Amino acid sequence: MEQPKKTRICKKCQRELPLTTEFFYCRRNHKNNKYYFEGTCRTCRSLKHKHNLLMSSYGISLEEYEQMRKNQNDKCLCCGRIPARGLVVDHCHTTNKVRGLLCNNCNCALGQVFDRTDWAMKLMKYLVKYGS
Repeated sequence: MEQPKKTRICKKCQRELPLTTEFFYCRRNHKNNKYYFEGTCRTCRSLKHKHNLLMSSYGISLEEYEQMRKNQNDKCLCCGRIPARGLVVDHCHTTNKVRGLLCNNCNCALGQVFDRTDWAMKLMKYLVKYGS
């Protein structure tokens, strides 16, 4: 006789999911050394983590990030490409103000010139003069 599969309803999204490590994190109680599954599914926990990270790092919610992404049509504000790995938040390191969403390459390039427009202009002149 086949055993009925155990399920759990996620506290956040209310979906009924199989009670496995694929859908729920498994934790160990250090007091009694027993293992248990968390009440929130992995998807909801991941979204909460992303929301908390955006809020603590940039002062924007996940909803605001998604609206920015939608307004930019999933494209980098700098190069206009749709990155395979998603968009990252670009912000001014002096004021901490969010400027927009960029691909990782453009965001790293800005970081390398420390957001200094004079350095970026010198790099552009160099590329024009000695480019391919």
